[in-house]
Amino acid sequence: MTKIKYSFFIFFLFIVIYGYNNPLFCYVKQIDIKGNKMISRIEIIQTSNIQNKLLFFYNEKQYINNIKENLFINSVSLKKISYSKIQLDIQERIFIFNVNSNKFKGLLDKDGIFFKSNYERLKNDLPILNTELKSEFRKALMIDKLFKESELYQFFNLSELIIDEIIGIQIYTNLGQTILLGDSDIKKKMRQLKFIMQDSLANEKKPIFIDLRENGKAIVNYNL
Repeated sequence: MTKIKYSFFIFFLFIVIYGYNNPLFCYVKQIDIKGNKMISRIEIIQTSNIQNKLLFFYNEKQYINNIKENLFINSVSLKKISYSKIQLDIQERIFIFNVNSNKFKGLLDKDGIFFKSNYERLKNDLPILNTELKSEFRKALMIDKLFKESELYQFFNLSELIIDEIIGIQIYTNLGQTILLGDSDIKKKMRQLKFIMQDSLANEKKPIFIDLRENGKAIVNYNL
C-alpha cells in the first residue's frame, strides 16, 4: 500500500509540475507578440478575437486561423506561458511585386503565390510587375533574386518590371532609367549590367537607357 501511495504521490507531483510549466488551459488576459513589423499589435489581437477567452488545446487552432486570415501573416504559432498569458510568434508574408496588368491585379509574395487583394499600404512600396502570363511570375522572382545577388540594388531600385513575349524583359528604375534585357542569358546580362553601372559611377555618368537584348552587345545612352 505504501508503494502504491508513493507512486500515486510521484504521479500527482509530476502532473502538478508539468501543469505549472505547461498550462493545460489559459484565460487570456496578457498577450506577448513577437515577429510583427508591418502588422500592429492591436490589429493582430483584434483579428484573433482571443482576448479574455478561455483557451484549451482543442480550440487553439480556431484562434490561429483567425489570425492567419490577415493577408500579411504567413504563419503563426501560439504558446501558453501561464494560465493567464500567451505568446504569439508571427511570421509575416514578404511581398515582392505589386502585379498590375490587364489580366492580373494583386500582390506576389516571395514564394510566388499570387493574391488578388491589393493593399493600399503596400502599393507605393513595391515595384510594379506587368505581365499577361501567370507563368512569368517565377521569372519575375528570379530577376529580383539576381538583382540582389548581383548587388544591383545599390545603384537603383526597381520601379516597374515588364515581361513581354515580344520585347522580353523591360526594367524601369526609380531614377528614370530604362533597361532592356530581352529573354535569354539573363544571368550573363546581369553581370554585364553591373559592370556598366560600376563604370558609370566611377566616371560620374548616369545611364538613362541600356539595351542588352543582343548578346555580347550593349547600347548605353547617358544623361549629358
